[in-house]
Amino acid sequence: MAKLGHPNFSVAAHEIKRLLAEGRRDEAIAKVAQQLRASDDDETVRRIAADLLVPAKVKKRGASRKAAPPYWLEIGRRFDELNESLNEGEAVEKLCDEFPAAGGDRTIRKAIKYYKTAVAADKAGKDS
Repeated sequence: MAKLGHPNFSVAAHEIKRLLAEGRRDEAIAKVAQQLRASDDDETVRRIAADLLVPAKVKKRGASRKAAPPYWLEIGRRFDELNESLNEGEAVEKLCDEFPAAGGDRTIRKAIKYYKTAVAADKAGKDS
């Protein structure tokens, strides 16, 4: 006689997966805990339990979006003020002193570049 089903088929695992598919995570967790306490768990139930404890990493799609540099708006506005009387290097040094939490010279320069890009995009949007 032919065997029915997959050798690793588990009724409990099937029920747990159904609960998860329906969005009933709390009930699925309770069912997994019940199966683990009964110690008649199988490999599939253990895998589900592991995924509930530590979800598998999902690779994000699309271009990565990096966070804006800290204090970029304040730094950019202040740079515009300082750049009228100082050259760029002196202005960046002064900004490093004024914004120590922003990081060093490199972060200040990134914030200025981010600010200039945002201002240019805003002007282009208003011109359209």
